[in-house]
Amino acid sequence: MKTNFVGMKINFDKLKIERPTLYARITKEVNHEYAGELEFYPDALGEEIEAELKAWKAAPSVHEVGCSCEACFQKRVSEDNAREKERLAAKAAGARLLQYMQEQGLKDNEHNRSKWSEFEAKLPTDVTFTPQLIDQFITGWRSVLEWGAPPAPVAPAPAPVERVVTLSADGSQQKSLEETPSSRWTLPQLHDWDRRKRAQALGESETLPPLEFIRGGKVVTEPRLPLSTRVGPQHSREQIEDLNVRTARAAARYTGSHGSGGSSWFDSRRL
Repeated sequence: MKTNFVGMKINFDKLKIERPTLYARITKEVNHEYAGELEFYPDALGEEIEAELKAWKAAPSVHEVGCSCEACFQKRVSEDNAREKERLAAKAAGARLLQYMQEQGLKDNEHNRSKWSEFEAKLPTDVTFTPQLIDQFITGWRSVLEWGAPPAPVAPAPAPVERVVTLSADGSQQKSLEETPSSRWTLPQLHDWDRRKRAQALGESETLPPLEFIRGGKVVTEPRLPLSTRVGPQHSREQIEDLNVRTARAAARYTGSHGSGGSSWFDSRRL
C-alpha cells in the first residue's frame, strides 16, 4: 500500500472555475468542498485524478469545455459573433449571386457551377464568402460563364380603382366606413353606413358569397342579405332563414367579446 504521498499546491477556487467537472469529482471523493490555495495530495485519490490535476497544473490556460470563467466566456462570445458574421456574409453572397441570375441572365446550370468550383478551389480555405467575392468571380470569369436573356421586367400592378356604389333610394354615393357621419349625409347614406359598420363590428365581410339551395329539384342561387336588413315580401324564405342564422351567430360573438353594452351610437337615432 502506497504511503509516501506527494503534495501539490492547488488553488481550488481557480480549479472550480476552470475545471468544474474535476473539482466535483474531488469533492465527491473526499466528501468536502475545498476553497482557496491548499497543499493537496492527489495521488491519494487514484492515478486518474492525479494525472488530470498534474495536466491542469502544467497547462492552466487550457480550460474545460463550458468553463464559466470570464476569459472563456469572452472567447465563446467572440467565436459566436465571428460565426454569425460569416453566416450573414454568406447569405448576402447568395443574394448577390441570385441577383446576377435574375437581372443579368446568369444561368443556374452544371457548367456555371463547375466554373464556380474551379474558382473556389483556388481560394484560401478560411475565406469568407461575401458579395464582393461573388463580384470578383463574375468579373474574372464572365467570358467563360453561360448567360441567357434576363427575364422581362414585371409590370407594376395597376393602382386599385375605388368602387363607387350609388344608393338607389336617392342616388347618393355610398360613404366609406373610414369616414365620420355628419349632418350633410342623406338619410339613405346614414342607414347604409350604419348597417355596414354593424356588420364589420360583428365580424362579417361586406362581400358575401351567394346563397345556394335546392328548390323544385333545381339549384337556386340568390344573394345573401346583409346583417340588419329589413326583410320584406321581396325576400325569399331561404334568404330570411339564412339572415336569421347569421344574425344570431354574430350577436353571440358580439355579446361574448364586448358584453351587453356594445350597442352602436346609431341605435338612439331610430332611423
